[in-house]
Amino acid sequence: MSTEDARSAASYALAKQLPSAHSVESSYGAFTLDDEMRVSVGLALTPILRRLAGILPERLLNPADVELLRDALDHIMRTARASRTQTRRTRFIEKRAKLALDGVPYSPRDFDLPKMTPVQTALDTAKRQNMALRFNYREMLGALRDAESFISGFEDDQSQVGIPELLERLRAALNLATAACHQEVAA
Repeated sequence: MSTEDARSAASYALAKQLPSAHSVESSYGAFTLDDEMRVSVGLALTPILRRLAGILPERLLNPADVELLRDALDHIMRTARASRTQTRRTRFIEKRAKLALDGVPYSPRDFDLPKMTPVQTALDTAKRQNMALRFNYREMLGALRDAESFISGFEDDQSQVGIPELLERLRAALNLATAACHQEVAA
């Protein structure tokens, strides 16, 4: 096979065969590749096929550049690890930097990626919670009125112990709740 034919075959394998690989075949038989194996085979063969096809990286890094990048990744990893509050995001950053330093290729499915939550979402959540509390407050006010109305029916019954004190507490709570509800409506 000529050099040009070898380059062409490697280029075709890189462009068409490798991305759609579904099995590995040998003289002893074949086996099917699952997603993880497909990624691993692709990562192992891509640099070899690129070299055989004559495709060079756009920019070869000199050792000083590589060391500078390793130092930056190491600093990012240590800073994330030393954070006073460990969040999913800082753990993600630390793990991502560590894997890059170890030469492990990035695969999004290997990470529990943090959600990018805009500030507006937090504000919307607070607004929904506020509305729910207001609704619950009005429900509670209605329940207090119903309880006061029901218990006041026993106010003259001498066999019921503690009704006057209970009604006094209920009416005081009802007055406070009603005043607060009127302030809320006025605001």
